[in-house]
Amino acid sequence: MGSEYFVLAKGQVRVTVYQQGTDPADPQLDELVSFEKVLDPATSEDKMIGFGEIALLYNDKRTASVTAITDCETWVLSGDVFKQIIAINSIRRRNISLEYLDKVELFQNLEKYAKLKLIDGLKVLNMIAGEFVFHQGDKGDHFFIIEEGQVECGAEVENADGTTSFNLVRSLKKGDHFGEVALINNVRRTLSVRAAANC
Repeated sequence: MGSEYFVLAKGQVRVTVYQQGTDPADPQLDELVSFEKVLDPATSEDKMIGFGEIALLYNDKRTASVTAITDCETWVLSGDVFKQIIAINSIRRRNISLEYLDKVELFQNLEKYAKLKLIDGLKVLNMIAGEFVFHQGDKGDHFFIIEEGQVECGAEVENADGTTSFNLVRSLKKGDHFGEVALINNVRRTLSVRAAANC
């Protein structure tokens, strides 16, 4: 069972995942490898690399073997502390996100539990000014809530010279939402939306 989380600061380790049901004592273990990867902070964008969280999050056995290739410097975090940190951050994220959902008229009649389930499905999408969130005619498969910044909703019109103009219909700011029409009515996007400021 997993009881610790590891952070590799220096050195190289090999992560090996074997085929399901493999016996660790099998003499032909090398032939039963389904996935293998080398972790090395020196060649990673991150200065340190963490591993071992899956067994802790799911309270299960380790799904991979990790072997040191070189001398390593590794930090070890107790599983109980790791879970506590994850739980605290999850609660904080839920409280912050719940404030935004409470401001969305579409969700005001939902019970708190239903809102918390929605929060679990939220993810952050960062946009830079001028970047399109989606274009009219695109398939509608997401709903958006503006946490920071501003967006413009408009119609894209093709001009005689082949260029495209953006005719502004409305602007939306922090706390506003968009994208529900295509989801509710099962239609394609009726307008294009672009970031008017970094979002």
